[in-house]
Amino acid sequence: MKKFIVVFLVFSLLFTALPLNTFAQCNEAQADAERDVSAILWIGIGFLLGPVGVLIGYMVAPSPPASRIMGKSSNYVMQYTSCYQDKAKSVQGINSIIGCAISGVLVIVYYIWAMSVVTAAATSIY
Repeated sequence: MKKFIVVFLVFSLLFTALPLNTFAQCNEAQADAERDVSAILWIGIGFLLGPVGVLIGYMVAPSPPASRIMGKSSNYVMQYTSCYQDKAKSVQGINSIIGCAISGVLVIVYYIWAMSVVTAAATSIY
């Protein structure tokens, strides 16, 4: 019975330590992705392309720089790349939504202004 408990404890400690290591890799990858993604670029893409820019932001998955994953184990590279790409796509998408929203607000403001000019011109003619 004691051997079973010892073996159980060893395996449970071994398997609970693995997710903590994976969690640390994922946190590092997410922080790197936030730092690497250009907010101005993706706001501009959302502004210029509208909803298409938002789709592009969520579809394009950038790869992490090779210098960050060189010499690491294949498991580390796979986990790091997956977390990096997920976070980068999220940040790109959010920034492109911001750009699209700015563009939409400006179009609405321009439309209201143009309608007021047309209305003022139409009433002053008669």
